Amino acid sequence: MIDMTKLTENLDPRLANLVTQFRRIQVSKFPLVAIDAGSCEVKFYDSRFLDESNKKYKVVGQLFLETRDLSDGATEEVFVVQSKLINVGRYNSDRKHQKITKDDKKTLKNLQDYIRPFGATQIADRTKGTAWDKLQNWKWGIRRQARESMGFDMDTIYEEVKRMKDLGLRAQTEKFQKAMDEGIAAFEENKLVDKIAERDLVHAFINPDGSIEVRLDKNADDYATKEIRSAYSYVDEMPYELSSKIAMLRMTEAETFVPYVGVKVDDRTFWLHLES
Repeated sequence: MIDMTKLTENLDPRLANLVTQFRRIQVSKFPLVAIDAGSCEVKFYDSRFLDESNKKYKVVGQLFLETRDLSDGATEEVFVVQSKLINVGRYNSDRKHQKITKDDKKTLKNLQDYIRPFGATQIADRTKGTAWDKLQNWKWGIRRQARESMGFDMDTIYEEVKRMKDLGLRAQTEKFQKAMDEGIAAFEENKLVDKIAERDLVHAFINPDGSIEVRLDKNADDYATKEIRSAYSYVDEMPYELSSKIAMLRMTEAETFVPYVGVKVDDRTFWLHLES
């Protein structure tokens, strides 16, 4: 069944005639609605979805006239039936979903074969995204609840496994036992490392005459108890905490980092880690 009441007198008579013939042979449980879009095009709507805001989910197909150029410079008009049910494999554009012919009888056959109310898959596609979003939101809510109840931070895990180890207990899982055997020490070292800041590095530059210039990123008061000055006449004049680290770094290659000691940039430039 086709509802033709919305067609206007502006529609090309050839298209109006084809729609009329199509109406006589088209059979479906739910009617199609034919609406002209100018004089040379008719769109067929699934009557169940006329109020759908997205054209993709209410237009089942189109019939229109198209003028084509011929190789000899002349032109001809052809009938085009367009529908997602048409799938011409060698094309990727709209042509993929079109049947084109000059023959009105073939056009009528194409209308009968390809202009139909939406099938179950097409109807499902209308709201599949909404359902998937709702499912994802639900899954995320469950996942978030699980993380909030089971996603312990390192501090909490450290306290628990340390208490278990102090009590002489063994964990029931391999990962928690590894946390007890290795993780406690690693976590405690991590807490120490976390406290190290860029300002804990002291720059020492050895001049050609052997004197040393020291760049202190911290306030001078921070180094007062260590009696660190900004310049020294030679390395051995420096506090042992600095001179010993320079001596250690001198034995390494350039740009070598030694944990809790510092970095040797080159033979005259050192960054020394000075504990607070």
